[in-house]
Amino acid sequence: MKIVLELKKQKSIMAENLPLVLIVQEVARYLRIGKSLAYELTKRKDFPALRIGRTVRVHRDAFLLWLEENLKK
Repeated sequence: MKIVLELKKQKSIMAENLPLVLIVQEVARYLRIGKSLAYELTKRKDFPALRIGRTVRVHRDAFLLWLEENLKK
C-alpha cells in the first residue's frame, strides 16, 4: 500500500518503479493520459490487457514492450 501511495504522489513514474501488474490508472499516469483514454487503449486488440471479470490488468513488461513497439511506428 505504501508503494501505491508513493506512486500517486509522483508526477512521472520510472519504468523500474512500476509494479509487475498494472491497473488502468497506473497505465494512464505513466502515459500521462486520462483514465478514459487508457480504458480505450485496453480495448485495442494489440494492447496487452487482461480482463478478469470487470477488472482490467496489464502486465508491466508486456506493456513496456507494446509501448516501445508503438513508438517505432
